[in-house]
Amino acid sequence: MRLVAIEHERCDEYDKTEYFVIPEGMPLEEVDDAVAMAQSKYIDALTKFKTSGNLPQCPPTNIGQVNDDSKTIGELKADLRAYGIKQTNHVRLEQEVAGTFEKHLGLLGFVKLSDYVGTDFVKTGVNWGHRHGQNLNY
Repeated sequence: MRLVAIEHERCDEYDKTEYFVIPEGMPLEEVDDAVAMAQSKYIDALTKFKTSGNLPQCPPTNIGQVNDDSKTIGELKADLRAYGIKQTNHVRLEQEVAGTFEKHLGLLGFVKLSDYVGTDFVKTGVNWGHRHGQNLNY
């Protein structure tokens, strides 16, 4: 087994690194292709879900934007609370349908390092605070 680090970027900025175990003989080109395929399948699944029409419509959040004088402020607030519940359910369903990027990698033979080593895996972090202008070597 070999260890592969996948560095995630958003808007050309580093976001985080995840570690996976891959089969020993998997060539680097195949690793790159598998990661690109998993990303594509994950994004396709998210896009398909979002365009399926399942997203609930948000009522106006500003009382001044409401053109319906037949509702009281209490009723409008109730509508907003109901939307919040629908939105929470929508996000949960989206996660069930699309899965995760990790799930799509798993279908291609990748195993997250923390799953591979079991429950004895120790993870910790270091918070360096606001040390702007200091050259930290870590």
